[in-house]
Amino acid sequence: MGTVFRYTTIQGDAFDSISFDLFKSEKFTGDLILANPAYMDVVNFDSGIVLTIPVVPVNPNLSAVPWGVLISTA
Repeated sequence: MGTVFRYTTIQGDAFDSISFDLFKSEKFTGDLILANPAYMDVVNFDSGIVLTIPVVPVNPNLSAVPWGVLISTA
């Protein structure tokens, strides 16, 4: 088994806010819910809940590099 990441909630956390705090995007909210099915019905967490944090794909925006636009040759 690979590396397992954990996050301990604070009062008022929600899956979307955790996604934004950890990944700077809310688009991984579904990934967080799937990794923590016992809490899928929770809207706002109490403090002290330990959640599993999935590894998410990183897709950098290569067109935003400071030295110009990168063009794929594929």
